[in-house]
Amino acid sequence: MSMNEIIVISSIAKYDLEATRTGMETIRNKMGEIYEPRDKSKKLTEEEGDKIADRVFNHITRAGETAVFKFDEDSAVAILGTVAEICKAAVKNGFSATAGKSVLLFGDVGRRALLAGLFITIV
Repeated sequence: MSMNEIIVISSIAKYDLEATRTGMETIRNKMGEIYEPRDKSKKLTEEEGDKIADRVFNHITRAGETAVFKFDEDSAVAILGTVAEICKAAVKNGFSATAGKSVLLFGDVGRRALLAGLFITIV
């Protein structure tokens, strides 16, 4: 478990929406920097980006499961918003495998939320 995952999951468990949003924003920003670095010489290969996405998405999956289990709609929205932003960055920068995995993750967390009866709106 990464430090950020621990922070996000413990924040969800405590219904601390602000800390959850901050944690998800940090993940979103870091992933954006990975897929679109300021220094273009540091751009990853698709394989490298995909490996990073696998690790990060495992953490996000656990956070999403916790949000659904705690029946925390606001945290689920923050998590899904982060996944959507990662997908946009991946598509924009040619990381098609990561984009595909993010769509699957979005669907998985969204489906779990729906089945649990959460009302989710992503804008």
